[in-house]
Amino acid sequence: MIRFNEFINSFDGNNNMNTAFDFDEPINIQFTSGTTGAPKAAVLSHHNITQNAYFFGKLITEGLTSNIFCVIPPLYHCFGSVCGSIGATAHKGTLVLPSPIHNAIETLKAIEKYKCSVVFGTPTMFIDIVNSNPQNFNTSSLKQGIMGGSICPKHILEKTMKAFPSCRHFMVGYGTTECSPVISATTRHDSAKQGLETIGRPLELLETKIVNTTTGEICPIGEAGEICSRGHNVFSGYWNQKDKTDEVIDKNKWYHTGDIGTMDELGYISMCGRLKEMIIKGGENIYPREIEEFIIKHDEVFDVQVVGIPDERLGEDLVAFVIKTPNSTLDKDSLRSYCKGKISDYKIPRNIEFVDDFPRTVTGKIQKFKLKQIAQQMYDK
Repeated sequence: MIRFNEFINSFDGNNNMNTAFDFDEPINIQFTSGTTGAPKAAVLSHHNITQNAYFFGKLITEGLTSNIFCVIPPLYHCFGSVCGSIGATAHKGTLVLPSPIHNAIETLKAIEKYKCSVVFGTPTMFIDIVNSNPQNFNTSSLKQGIMGGSICPKHILEKTMKAFPSCRHFMVGYGTTECSPVISATTRHDSAKQGLETIGRPLELLETKIVNTTTGEICPIGEAGEICSRGHNVFSGYWNQKDKTDEVIDKNKWYHTGDIGTMDELGYISMCGRLKEMIIKGGENIYPREIEEFIIKHDEVFDVQVVGIPDERLGEDLVAFVIKTPNSTLDKDSLRSYCKGKISDYKIPRNIEFVDDFPRTVTGKIQKFKLKQIAQQMYDK
């Protein structure tokens, strides 16, 4: 192991480094976000990070004449450290860090002051920015937006794109900490439908497949299964947790993401949800994301999360946690009526709870496992 200042001091003045490194050596022990349980320490190599930053950055900067990256996510998160800071470095760009912690107003000020051409953020961060009157700032320099770090709902993408009309495209990046982090991404060449409703195609030189969660066989086109990735992005394992590593990397070096998705005939991947979050109600498989993306279209719903709880008769039942918009008069019966006839009856949440916020990680990701615990306590019979 070598500290950063030792690394800098190892240069001899002629850009020759006196300390030898192997590209497969670890450079970063990156903790997972802890959205589904306790965080784990993923060991990432020089090769993992530099390749991922280069190829994702290549998609971002294609056709740009100015590479000024405004990076909102924290640098202890792969999105900020790899995609943002190293991505900017790999493509001779400028890195702008708008504030020590996420602040929507400071981000808008930084975009205006430094004429940023690219802005990175999570869906939560962009919601805050859209609600901070971006029209009061000069953001005309923006040409590319990058949204990632968690599932990107279509309605948030649409609102953000309207808020920044100078942006030629808003990319959606999908990945995991264990994959350094990017697995797939949309690009400016995609159709509106592909850009809004998919997580794009695999990053250059990566392999991706969708497998049946029971048999492990590759799924037919359009059939839902677990998303698996293989290539330069896959980490070497969890620090001192071989058992956990063996659970996610198989004998053929495929990393199993735990995410459920489909792939079309052109290789575009669509997310259904987390395997761990799938709810089996009366024998029917339900992916919460489908219900969430419907309910959030209601004018008086700001955000929604759906979880499953044990049910003696059905096996599992649904609980919807809903954050209402300011001054909303929405009640539970009205929300159920809104769903009636538009989604299947068994997908309409019988149990609805209005809340002010959801439990989150320090980076703003929703901790669904904690919501599930709360729901079980509330409805424990």
